[in-house]
Amino acid sequence: MNSVSICNKWELPLLDGKGGHYRYLDTASRRNAECFLELVDGLRVASAVEYFGGVGIFSTIIQQVLHPFQHYVFDVDPDCVAQLRTIRGLQATHGDAHETMGTLQAELVVCDFATCTLRTVDEWPWSRVVAQRPRYIVASDTAIRRLGLHRSIYSRLASQNIHTFSDYVNAYSRHMWTRHGYSITRVAHHVYSYFLLEPGLSPGATITKVTAK
Repeated sequence: MNSVSICNKWELPLLDGKGGHYRYLDTASRRNAECFLELVDGLRVASAVEYFGGVGIFSTIIQQVLHPFQHYVFDVDPDCVAQLRTIRGLQATHGDAHETMGTLQAELVVCDFATCTLRTVDEWPWSRVVAQRPRYIVASDTAIRRLGLHRSIYSRLASQNIHTFSDYVNAYSRHMWTRHGYSITRVAHHVYSYFLLEPGLSPGATITKVTAK
């Protein structure tokens, strides 16, 4: 693979690499990009930071759509960092998100977790992130794939019955509002989900299903 097409709009040339996000480029990455574009298109930000940069799929969308004056990207995989450094307009640095999350101030914070659900979200240093008071946070979530299988676990964690994906989103939003003062305003999903969180209590999130193109 010499390049990857992002949202059928932008071609990203790829260096040779075997680690990190390279392993997933032939799976769900194309629709992940569509989800991310759905959430950030129309936002106006001067700065952005990504704590899970991968090969730069979301970085490319940020550069092409948002045009921030400052754009910082971290990744734990050396191959991915090398790839990120080929993208103009951003500063890429090696770093583990457990240590880097919340270390920089930016209006848009992107956390494209490899895996994260309501069960594991508190394993990440959100207190550091929200202390910087970003205008927007985009976070990925993988619960939708096995929501039926783990419904009882999420119901227990949320202290409410979780029957539908909408129930799950509302429970996650309430959890983030109670602990961190942010709630979910928009959701885009396919077999993975992406949440847009903003400061304050949202009356409810707009949920969009992204279909294959």
